[in-house]
Amino acid sequence: MKTSMLIIGLAVAAVVSGSGARAEVVYSLPTDFSGVQGQDGWHYGAVSHPNYQNTWEANWTNYYYETGYDQGSGPYWAYPGPWESGIWKRVYSNQLWSNHTEGPGVYWEVAAGNLYPEVTVLAQVTSGTWATFLNYWDASTATNTILNVGVNNTLYNVAAGDKIAFIMNAGDGALRTDGYNMTITIVPEPAALSLLALGGLVLARRRR
Repeated sequence: MKTSMLIIGLAVAAVVSGSGARAEVVYSLPTDFSGVQGQDGWHYGAVSHPNYQNTWEANWTNYYYETGYDQGSGPYWAYPGPWESGIWKRVYSNQLWSNHTEGPGVYWEVAAGNLYPEVTVLAQVTSGTWATFLNYWDASTATNTILNVGVNNTLYNVAAGDKIAFIMNAGDGALRTDGYNMTITIVPEPAALSLLALGGLVLARRRR
């Protein structure tokens, strides 16, 4: 039985309107790991084989939070149903486990009211040998884009309801854990930066 570490990081940089200040907000697992679905944008669950890419969103099942069984380290999210002896389908704060035909994973969802003109997504597998998938779900068009693991992916006009998911392929039922780092960077809106620059120019002229 092979175990390896899973580390997820989500960094968000944004512009604060009107102030000219650039504020950075960081979302990361295991730091943000909690027992509440949707907290800090994070969701924990799985999809059934073989729906790890284009059909992942329609086949997603939320897991339930469990603190009792001591298989691994710390509390985890598990399959929503009766515990089955010998069956492991779990999402820990830093690990993904499955010896079943469901691929556990996490996704981050853009909160209501937010629109990001440009987003850079980078996911890197740091340990483990099993296949993993990175997806971007566009809620407005109900379409999925398969992103590349290990390189920067640039997305545009990422809006409320859009989702970025990392899912492990567990199609052969083999117990696996995969480690990775994921960083999501929100690029400041060009229009906002232009307004800030214009404001600075007007201020400079007034000082002359």
